[in-house]
Amino acid sequence: MATRRRPRWPPAAAIIIAAVVIAVVLPAHLAAAQNAVKDKSELQRAIDWLTLQRNKDWGWGTGTDTAQAIVAMEMTKTGELLERELSAKQLEIELLARLWQHHDPDSDTLQQQDDEDEALTVANIATYSMALASACHDPRQFHGHDLIGSLLQHETISDLDFSYSSLVACESGTHVRKRHIRRLIEIANTKHTVDSLSVAILALQCVEHDHRNRNVKPLLRKPLATLIALQQLDGGFGSLHTTALAIRALQEGKATWNRTNAVDWLLN
Repeated sequence: MATRRRPRWPPAAAIIIAAVVIAVVLPAHLAAAQNAVKDKSELQRAIDWLTLQRNKDWGWGTGTDTAQAIVAMEMTKTGELLERELSAKQLEIELLARLWQHHDPDSDTLQQQDDEDEALTVANIATYSMALASACHDPRQFHGHDLIGSLLQHETISDLDFSYSSLVACESGTHVRKRHIRRLIEIANTKHTVDSLSVAILALQCVEHDHRNRNVKPLLRKPLATLIALQQLDGGFGSLHTTALAIRALQEGKATWNRTNAVDWLLN
């Protein structure tokens, strides 16, 4: 088997996204009882590991680790409701601290962080917004801050960050503007890296489904075919992270691709 390349995003994010993909994709598409038992076991191991990483304050450490973990915990409904609410409250505290730091970098209470994972980058704001939405909190009304509005103001960012922020905005129920859709279509038809292509497809699928934009569906055929062509002989799409993203992007399409090998690669 080929060596797995280091994901662009933090390893923790890759593991969490993989766990979420397993939870969403496998029950619907693997019918064999033996495989189902195996998949459930693998998912439970991932959830158990994630739960053990939780700190006494109900968070998962620095940066966006808490936000990433909450997405997985909420999508898999792991733990009691009170436990998830306590984690969501810790997320609010961490994010408010980041916002305070962002607007008052000279504060004596908070030290300025140089780590990209700590800063309020577009990708990190999108991750916080996704976590808030998964915990039934409106990221458009976060203690006087419109996080989605902040995302949509940044249009000169990288294609990957733009696609990610558009996906989060759409998932939060925000209307995606036509010029944003045009850029997503351009990205989906010109970018041949798995991460950029997968996230652009996911954003366009959200526009199609959540906003009932039927004009988008025919435009997804070529990007989906391009993504399928990027699947490697071992079943994966590169790294753990990119394979998880590709599975998520391809799960709703009708095109033929080797889903079983991709899932096996992800689990093994």
